[in-house]
Amino acid sequence: MVVEPLSFELFLPNNLSRNRVELQPVTARVEHELRHVARNGFGIETINSFSRIGNSGILSSNYLLSMDGFCVVLKARPSGDGVSMRLTNEIKLFINMYAKGLAVPKPFRTLRGSYVFKAFESEWSCYHHCSGTYFYGYPGELEAAAQSYTDLTQ
Repeated sequence: MVVEPLSFELFLPNNLSRNRVELQPVTARVEHELRHVARNGFGIETINSFSRIGNSGILSSNYLLSMDGFCVVLKARPSGDGVSMRLTNEIKLFINMYAKGLAVPKPFRTLRGSYVFKAFESEWSCYHHCSGTYFYGYPGELEAAAQSYTDLTQ
């Protein structure tokens, strides 16, 4: 068996490895939808600005909403089979990670007490914005991520 040498080629900077959030403006229609979801879904009334997080994943659209003193992220995924459960499971993972002492975004509950709000043919979750460190593909980062994963799963 031939073992290939370790390469970080697959971990070169991409949309998951930025050193900062890339914010993009939103249209008036999207701002209207975001206001509706924030207010009617999560009880958030006063919003100073809206931006789309441009380097979010391919399955969801993430929006940064700025208020006085803090920011939240609204995450939208197109409605479909199992989407609510997947978003809820993601939130439960965050809650468990927080219990293990990791700095993760704190989720908001909807006004009805769940974690997912349905509107505009999408399913939405909401989190406090949590600034983090970003993956650059430097030597040692992959090993550190593997060790962190090991610590979480023990």
